[in-house]
Amino acid sequence: MTDHEGRLRHHRIAADGSIGDTLSFSILREEWPGVRAGLEERLRR
Repeated sequence: MTDHEGRLRHHRIAADGSIGDTLSFSILREEWPGVRAGLEERLRR
């Protein structure tokens, strides 16, 4: 899962005044078991 669904450009302003984008991602129900397994593996490292 590397592709993002959408981008809010210049959406957030940090405490230092810099402006950043926010990316949104989605996971389909049938994708969740694989995504969860990958996240759990990363947490075990």
